[in-house]
Amino acid sequence: MVLGRIIAMLPNGERYSVIRHNWMTKIFVMGDVISFLMQGGGGGILGSAKGDKDKQKMGEYLIVGGLFVQLIFFGFFMLVSVIFWRRYHKAEVVDKAIVNATPGGRWRTLMKVLFISSLLILIRSIFRVIEYLGGYDGYLLRKEIFLYIFDATLMLNVMMMYNWCFPGNVIGKKDGESGVEGGYSMNGSAAE
Repeated sequence: MVLGRIIAMLPNGERYSVIRHNWMTKIFVMGDVISFLMQGGGGGILGSAKGDKDKQKMGEYLIVGGLFVQLIFFGFFMLVSVIFWRRYHKAEVVDKAIVNATPGGRWRTLMKVLFISSLLILIRSIFRVIEYLGGYDGYLLRKEIFLYIFDATLMLNVMMMYNWCFPGNVIGKKDGESGVEGGYSMNGSAAE
């Protein structure tokens, strides 16, 4: 949502994006839903396996498959973000009118938070794949410390970064008021 709102807020932002801003959330939420359904289905199969090794393996494969789907969609999101950033920055260098029309530099800070948080989430996702590839009774699943380091700590940092640079303060102050004519608030309604 944040990337889509930034693209919509910036002058001619959509011109520099690989995906239209109004499709951004739909595509990546769909990827998450597919991933969660696969992981949840795998977990359900594991829970009902009760000693059936074939069923347990199928559940594990489904969970790992869901994690790979998540990695693919998230990797694509990161690629879309970087391409937009590079294209927009290049356009700013060439066309000073874009710089003059661009609302302050706070969106750049939010993009940097988006990049850093995406990297942390990617590390977490890779850890989860490795964790589940180790098997249901693998070393990483048995040692709780890895969960704290590569899951909880990373997600805590993501939350703290978005508290520090809250998207609503950059993109929109309240519903319908973005501070940028023709911009978008975080709920998706057009600013007046």
